[in-house]
Amino acid sequence: MERIYFADHKGRRILVLDLSRLSAEETPPLLRGFRGLVATQPPGKTLLVLVNAKGNRFNPESVEEMKQVSKANEPRVLATAMVGMSKLGSIIARQVYQAAGRKYEAFDDMAAAMDWLSQQNPPKKT
Repeated sequence: MERIYFADHKGRRILVLDLSRLSAEETPPLLRGFRGLVATQPPGKTLLVLVNAKGNRFNPESVEEMKQVSKANEPRVLATAMVGMSKLGSIIARQVYQAAGRKYEAFDDMAAAMDWLSQQNPPKKT
């Protein structure tokens, strides 16, 4: 099963990171792979990211890796939608993504997350 892939939704290209049902130990290597893929994308805040974290387990190492990946990806990512986060996980994720200076929302299902992402647009250049 592919855990990092692009999906098209309403004419928009969305990068999906599937962390669902991973252990805390399995998460950091996948995050590093995700970071590498994002680094190959064109510069500019245009990338839309959907993270499925349903049933994922986090520990301090995986949270730290999430912070590092978010900071590294900041120049390319416009918005991030998270699906399947617990209340505590959602609070942690909001802090991580807001610290990286990007739009972030949490959702209960993938369809709502993809709809929100498809509506996000980069700021107009002045």
